Amino acid sequence: ADFMETQLPEAKFTECDLCYASFHHTNLEKADFSTARNYTLNPAANRLKKARFSRYGLEGLLTGLGIEVVD
Repeated sequence: ADFMETQLPEAKFTECDLCYASFHHTNLEKADFSTARNYTLNPAANRLKKARFSRYGLEGLLTGLGIEVVD
């Protein structure tokens, strides 16, 4: 799915597998990713104010920043 330059404030990605989804210059303010999986979002390239994420999905936010997550 291509969500580039899309307005998705308050979107609910409930139980979504977002593998291969593209987010760039996307408004995701107050969006709910708490049960979504396999997403990759660059916080510097998207609006994420007050968006919700599960701690288990944080790797998808850090990947775009070049940060490696280890257990």
